[in-house]
Amino acid sequence: MKQLLSDLPSDLPAAVFVVQHQAELPGSHLARVLGADCSLRVTDALHGERIERGRVYVAPADNHLLLREGHVEVVRLPRENGHRPAVNPLFRTAADVYGPRVVAVVLTGALDCGTAGLLAVKANGGVSIAQDPDTAACRDMPANAIRSGVVDHVVPLDDIAALLGELTRKGSVEAMPKSDQPTQAPGFAFVTCPNCHGSLQETQTGDVSEFACHVGHRFSLRGLYSEQADQVEFAMWAAIRALEESSSLAMRLANGAVGQLRTRFLDKQRTMTLHADTLREMVLAGGQSTQQDLAEALGPIEHS
Repeated sequence: MKQLLSDLPSDLPAAVFVVQHQAELPGSHLARVLGADCSLRVTDALHGERIERGRVYVAPADNHLLLREGHVEVVRLPRENGHRPAVNPLFRTAADVYGPRVVAVVLTGALDCGTAGLLAVKANGGVSIAQDPDTAACRDMPANAIRSGVVDHVVPLDDIAALLGELTRKGSVEAMPKSDQPTQAPGFAFVTCPNCHGSLQETQTGDVSEFACHVGHRFSLRGLYSEQADQVEFAMWAAIRALEESSSLAMRLANGAVGQLRTRFLDKQRTMTLHADTLREMVLAGGQSTQQDLAEALGPIEHS
């Protein structure tokens, strides 16, 4: 991101909006770091401020960045794909308000964040760009976007800024045709929301599925798989803790008991310890399986 912004011309006739996953901590220095070598003004976005050309608005930590007519909104809406800020809310709202004037760029990153947002941009006549996965530190996000079939340009990192300048100056954005991919009617998914445990509804645009609960949490299929895996691991560690506590309590009771009662408590202590050890081995053995599964599901990708 720092390299891309530093390559942008000082007279770029557009506003730039940046979303990057970051820790949910106050006092982020991301805008200052990104703006160090950028000829445009780079600042954290402020709720309600006007959109101006030649500026770069950075989503603050723990807030989504949304576009409205003439201004930005910075809000703590529910997480999407487990992240806040997330890029899909920015893409969706930009597409809704500015339609064919939008150029959406997906850079390096994990899972498939951004793909659903690109579909919204394309459906409203905007332009979609993906970084060449071979030049990305993490190829998942651009590779998934390319796989969706809605990416107009696959470009190495070094060439993205020049393409943005060309598109904005020549008015190429206005000429892009709208996508005619239909959105299917939503249906209830077979799993619950891993964040709030509410029911999920699934909608599908082309080959891309998205899951949303009534609160507003949203997930791609891969994002839902990853979040659900985290919930399973959390539940298993909680079970290990409960079993080990039960084992400790049974031992203390055995120490104060005699005869058959002591034998029963010792049996319970051994059983709880065995169960806890078995679960621990299962968790540790599967530590990398989620990411491996997702990487294998992504597979190789070809592009021009």
